[in-house]
This record gives sequence, C-alpha cells and structure tokens, in this order.
Amino acid sequence: MYWRSGSNQLRRRTTRICSLILAILLISYLVSRSYILTGGVLAVVTYGTFFFLAVVPVECLADKKLLEDMSGLIRKVLLLEAIVGIVQGLAAAYQSGSFDAANGDAVEGTIHLSFTPDDAFGNPMFAANLCFMLLALLPGLVAKRRSLYLPVVLGIIAFVLASVMHTIIFLAVSIVLALCLFRPPIPAAIGKSHLFAIGLLVPLLTIALLIGNLGSLPYFGSLFVAGELPKGEIIRRAIVEMPDEYPAMPYVGLGAGQFSSRASLIATGLYLGGIDDPKTVPFLKAQVSKSVEDYLYDLWVVSSESGPFGGGSTVRPYFSWISVYTEFGALAFLGICGYVAVLLIRLKRRALSGEQKWQAVSAGSALVLFFLLGFQENYWEVPQAILIGLMFVQVMYANAVYCSDPSGSGV
Repeated sequence: MYWRSGSNQLRRRTTRICSLILAILLISYLVSRSYILTGGVLAVVTYGTFFFLAVVPVECLADKKLLEDMSGLIRKVLLLEAIVGIVQGLAAAYQSGSFDAANGDAVEGTIHLSFTPDDAFGNPMFAANLCFMLLALLPGLVAKRRSLYLPVVLGIIAFVLASVMHTIIFLAVSIVLALCLFRPPIPAAIGKSHLFAIGLLVPLLTIALLIGNLGSLPYFGSLFVAGELPKGEIIRRAIVEMPDEYPAMPYVGLGAGQFSSRASLIATGLYLGGIDDPKTVPFLKAQVSKSVEDYLYDLWVVSSESGPFGGGSTVRPYFSWISVYTEFGALAFLGICGYVAVLLIRLKRRALSGEQKWQAVSAGSALVLFFLLGFQENYWEVPQAILIGLMFVQVMYANAVYCSDPSGSGV
C-alpha cells in the first residue's frame, strides 16, 4: 500500500508511525532491564489493525461509490458466511439435540470450515464479523434494498446460532445507544412497525433457542460483582496491588506486550493451543514476565479449567480494557474512551441528512460495539475479528462526516 497508493500523505503517516513504534520499543528496552522485547514486537503485530487504519487519511474515503462497492461485497460475503454458519449450527444441534449450551461453538463459518469446534477463538471471531457486517448493511436495509433482505435475515439467524452471548448483548446496547444519540428519521415506506419487527428478530431467536445460556448470565454477573471470577480478581489486583510494586504503571504502564495483552500471552509460549497443550511457535523463545508470573498466571490457569467457571471468555483474566491500562497506563485507556466519544459527537454534529444519520447509526453502533468488546476479551488485538468491521466504519464515518453534497462524491 505504501508504494501503490501514490499518496504522499499516506507515506508520511506510515513513516512517522513506524518511526514512533521503533522509538517506543527502543526506549522501553533501554529504560527497563526486565522489558521482554519479544512481547513488544508481538504487540506491533497484534495491534496492527490500528496502525493500518491510522495511516489512511479518513477524509479521502468520503466517496459514495466506494461505500456502495464495499456494501455490495459485504452483502455477498455475509450471505456465504451465514449459509455456512447455519449449516454448522444445524449439524451440531442434530448431534447434541439442542441449539443451547456449547452448541454454538461449532458455528465458525469459513474461519474453521468444519462441523466441530476448533477450541480456539474462531466462534467469537465469526460472531464479531457477522455483527459488523449486519451493522454495515443497516442503512441499505432502511433504504429498502431488496437484495439485502435475504443476507440480513440469514446473517441474523447465523449470528444467533453462534451463541456468543456477550456479542448479542453488546450489539443490542450499541444499537439502542446509537438510535437514541442520532435519532434518525424512519422512512414512511418502511414504518416503525417494520423496523420494530426486524429489531425483535435477534432477541426473539435468542430467547427461543438460547434460553439456557441466557439463564446463566445472572449467575456470572453475581460472581463478577462479588469478585469471585478471575476477571474480577485481576481488576482488583491491577488497581489495588500492582501499583505498590509498579508505582509508574497507572501512569505509563508496564510496556507493550508485558502483562495481559495477547502479545504478552503469546510471548509466554502457553497461549497458542491452550495453556494445557501449548503449541510451539517458530523463532519464538518463550518468556514469562515477572508481572505475569506474580499476578496473572494463577488466574489464567483457574479460568482455563472446565470447572465451575466453564472456561469461557467471560471469566478470563485478560481483556483489552485491563491490557491497555496495565501496559500503557490509565491515561491511554481514558484517551481511547475520549477518542470514541469525540468520534460519536462528530458524527452527531456532521450527519445532517436522513441518509447520513442512518450512516451515523451504523458507524456509531459499530464503534460502541468495538469498545464494549474490549471488556470481554483481548478483541482489540484480533485483526481477524475487528479489521474488516473497522475498515467499513472508517468509510461509513467518512461519508457521514465529510460528504456535504447530496451526491456523496466526496470533498
């Protein structure tokens, strides 16, 4: 992209960001003798989604033709992935006798083209991609593009069959917040009743097919509030105990790839394949930082056991919010919160036409969804789950914010 783009602005951004990354890694390595460089280098890869998005001048993406082309591609991909996911869900239900419990683990689309779970992160990645694609097609659905009806309906069914409860909940919260914030007009040709019916499809299917999983939510919620989940305990340790040993951590963090991030976990050599049966990584010398050994490892082991916690992502002691706080500091985390708020406010102020307001709902919902996913797991370091969605958010955001003319031809 650097050579083929022909954009000097993009090339300057790429050079600056790469230089900044190298400088941060070098300073971290020189300042801290215990800094594990492997974790830092891996963090550059795992957080690669944001480096890619950062070098692209957003205002240049304000092009209605580009938005339509991407929507057309997403429609085709969603249709294919939904069909594969539904077949996987039906096959798994035929074997298990239910769509509930862990049946959804086998629903992974083409990420893992099989009728059995991969026991990795394929199922949540599949659900996240479906979620972003459904949100991307929302403005076209409101505009009554009939070519979207079948992909969207099948996509919703596959999304529910995937049974990733946190994504279902985060999607509902994101859409409600976006609708309240942007208040888009409802076209008379559709009517409130039709949109209401479409909006009820996900919760009704969830109640009908996943009542057992829904029933477990209060149990895990009470454990989290009581501090009995590894996820809750790691929050307590990070806020209360770790600053005593690492006084600078709340301000500047321990360094990229040094604690609970996906990069740090990979660097330990225990992450890929699971802590019970880890797979070796070529050219990677396993290294466990002192902070991981003292504060994270025991909780990691407990959360991986299929005991009272079930070994799901809801209990795991690593997720993007805590990873950013411990590795980059509280100011970095608050900066991310502030940046998301600024983007939403900018969408609110700039999206004027009815079409742009629905684009704002789409982009705003996806932004809130992305932020909330960071509370569940280290989603922010999984490009396979978020890159496609955030690329579309950039284009949708650009059209809502920078396209001032009705034709949407750009700036």
